[in-house]
Amino acid sequence: MLRPGEKAIQLTRSLSICLKLILCSKIATTLEGVKKMSTENHHLKEAKKLYQKALEEFEKAEEKNDDIVLRDACGKGWLSTIEATYALLVKKGVKEEELPKGGDRGRRYMVHKYAERELKLYYSSLRDDLHIEGYYEGTLSFEEMERNLEDLNLYIKKIEEWEGVSQ
Repeated sequence: MLRPGEKAIQLTRSLSICLKLILCSKIATTLEGVKKMSTENHHLKEAKKLYQKALEEFEKAEEKNDDIVLRDACGKGWLSTIEATYALLVKKGVKEEELPKGGDRGRRYMVHKYAERELKLYYSSLRDDLHIEGYYEGTLSFEEMERNLEDLNLYIKKIEEWEGVSQ
């Protein structure tokens, strides 16, 4: 049996332990939020960098009227789309290690599961035009590529603006 003074000391210690656990939990939650934002920002940064490279290559392709360089621009545009999509998925709560890395099927599934209708349409259109018609088939015209680059820029901006995360 504890004396009255010992009860107060034991209660104080228990309260101190509880407060430390609550504080640790809050710190862990904050760190997880910082990590998530860092991952989002990384993917958005990559998307923007690849978008700029796609623009530069498109300008070279147009200047030289070179279909091979245009295909390279399409490839970079598609990679930019993928990075922007990863940023969206992370914003929606998908962990980095759960992002689909193995191919388009998993990415399409995740986009259809997590993205709003408008972003799904952008993703599908960019995939078909940049990845399939532009890169693989080489059938995308310069005019179509210019429109797709505008769409890609909008896609990135819409993802960046979703819940106000920006660079």
